[in-house]
Amino acid sequence: MKSSVRGFAVLVATLLLPLVIPVFAASQPKAIATLYFFFSPSGCGYCRDQAPLVEQFQRDHPDIKVIGIPLSGPDETVRKFVSQTGITFEVRRDKEKIARVDVSRHPAIAIYGTQCDTFRQVSRGEISSQELNKWVSDFLRKCRGLKLQEEQLPGIIYKPGGC
Repeated sequence: MKSSVRGFAVLVATLLLPLVIPVFAASQPKAIATLYFFFSPSGCGYCRDQAPLVEQFQRDHPDIKVIGIPLSGPDETVRKFVSQTGITFEVRRDKEKIARVDVSRHPAIAIYGTQCDTFRQVSRGEISSQELNKWVSDFLRKCRGLKLQEEQLPGIIYKPGGC
């Protein structure tokens, strides 16, 4: 009797699971912005130092998606960087985004505002947690519900530190 009850439970779960998963996925909050972290996975101490700051930003701002974009290096080097720095956000290659950002000094950070369809670079080189939070907050406040002109947005934060 127990095996037939268990079999029935498995059958019900198999039939209902496809119906439950889309509802759960649809209930996830849509990101109001995407923060891009451009880094060099080898030989850039500043990138290694900034990775935990970006990781903490992701935890503090669940409504903002964070994506890491390696500037160079083979996949194995990128995987090693991710493992050593403990980052959990998505990491992917994206030449289009790299072309839109000044990565002459890295790490670099940029943001895309979903509400205003605007892409803007935040920093080149090191940035503090307070600077990053203030810049993103200012950006999102100005971004809400409108397409912005470039001069209305906060400027790039540039620090001498960086590779």
